[in-house]
Amino acid sequence: GGGGGGNRDVAAQPPAALKGKNAMQVTALFDYRARNTKELTFRKGERLWVYERLPSGWFKGANRNGIIAYIPGNFIQMPSGQVAVPGQRSGDVASKAASSASAQQQQQQQ
Repeated sequence: GGGGGGNRDVAAQPPAALKGKNAMQVTALFDYRARNTKELTFRKGERLWVYERLPSGWFKGANRNGIIAYIPGNFIQMPSGQVAVPGQRSGDVASKAASSASAQQQQQQQ
């Protein structure tokens, strides 16, 4: 026998409403309150799934309850760690941190 081994990540499965769609799991960066019934209300840190990207920068997706609605792209974080809005860098903070880290490495080498 022998089981499949350590595949306990059931939470990463998209809701049944998205079955057959190429849905990708994302994480909410901020709280968002829907302004109408077509949008999705979610909390910071909540796991969401998106499957369609719109030219406006919004995504079509669902929460874990399978409620399909629109999700603002700049409120979610993609698995790669990049913010999902086209043409926007994810802030200067990261690049400043990276440059200061490399400067420290150079000082250590001397």
